[in-house]
Amino acid sequence: MRVTVAALETVRGGLAHPASNARARWTERGGVLIVLACEKGHRGQGEASPLPGFSPDTADAAWRALAGLAGRAFPCELDLCLPVAPQVAAILREHAPAEPSVRFALETALFDLAGQRLGLPVSVLLAGSWPTRAVPLAALLDGEEPEALVAGARAARLAGFPAVKVKVARPWRFEAELEALERVRLELGSHVALRLDANGAWSRAEAPVRLAALARFQPEFVEQPVPADQLPGWRDAPVPLAADETLALPGGFDRLRAEGGAQVAVLKPTVLGGLLRCRALAAEAQAAGMQVVISHALEGPVALAAAAELALSLETAPLACGLAPHAGLEAWPGAAVKQLAGPAIVPAPVRGLGLAPLAGSA
Repeated sequence: MRVTVAALETVRGGLAHPASNARARWTERGGVLIVLACEKGHRGQGEASPLPGFSPDTADAAWRALAGLAGRAFPCELDLCLPVAPQVAAILREHAPAEPSVRFALETALFDLAGQRLGLPVSVLLAGSWPTRAVPLAALLDGEEPEALVAGARAARLAGFPAVKVKVARPWRFEAELEALERVRLELGSHVALRLDANGAWSRAEAPVRLAALARFQPEFVEQPVPADQLPGWRDAPVPLAADETLALPGGFDRLRAEGGAQVAVLKPTVLGGLLRCRALAAEAQAAGMQVVISHALEGPVALAAAAELALSLETAPLACGLAPHAGLEAWPGAAVKQLAGPAIVPAPVRGLGLAPLAGSA
């Protein structure tokens, strides 16, 4: 199969429901779409959507890198009589730049295109076999005010989500957050897991006190309570901890594996450099006794569908994954991610990612 670049464009849109964490607030979302084509007329889509203030790269850098890649690495060839994943890995080694979102976009577009030609979902191309189980989803509760959080918790519980996630550690709001979490925990009952995410906002001095105060809510885990470089080596936390930003540091996962500090690895392909990289990290983490969650960085439907296929491809089941529909999708209206069905990711009979062409890529 001869692969060429058919389109490269930016997408940007406002969010009717702004998203925020302890460090930043987003009122719009956007990224860069790359569309690859083959001689049979199939098209594969990839998305580079770095999250401002969170991702190690930027949308401008992603555009420049993809534009340069389009002129340097294509056309290229994929032999569809051979396994696709090793060939995609070889293309990435030879051509993909350092920006993790760009590697993810290129890789996704190649897998999507190959999947369409072969009539197979991306998860099969990644794993070499068909997924045999659904993967549960965790819902992200939007908003900062107690009423919004409680309403979101009620909706998630009634919809059957087995876990919900709440952002905490906003400046000067900890007491108010504790009061809101009391109400959220009561609304969820004992059968829905509660996850909390501090996005590295607390120092190592104050984090133990904060975590001790949160322990009464019996969180499944608290994600990234301290800055990325301070999590490795922490062994005495009063609640289970999850690593997110730490994993994006050079050698961050190796330090966690050697020194301890987290029981859960939260893997975001946009931040960590794609599907193959996250699959490798998932296998290493699970072999080291850690649990795994596949999550998003408020990207659009292409990245979300790819992350869902990644979750389905894992040999060892992950925890409920943070891939439920989110506010960032409002920048890409009208695109349905077929892998998401209520509170679960389901093996869908799709070709590639199963997405219709997004605006401008037809």
